[in-house]
Amino acid sequence: MSLLSNIREQMEIITIDRDCLGRVAFLSEPDQIGVSGHRELVPVKWIAWVDGSVYLTKTHHQVMAI
Repeated sequence: MSLLSNIREQMEIITIDRDCLGRVAFLSEPDQIGVSGHRELVPVKWIAWVDGSVYLTKTHHQVMAI
């Protein structure tokens, strides 16, 4: 099962340093999610797990440095 199949719009996106990056704005198949209020797309390979929220393997600073 793909990680994307567990992700829903408006789920919080939490960075590894426990900062809320934002919420899922949209899913971009096959391997990215859009973040509300940001132009950046988060690659699925940065997702550690999904459990009510989307948890990333990157810090907020690392994500914003794209």
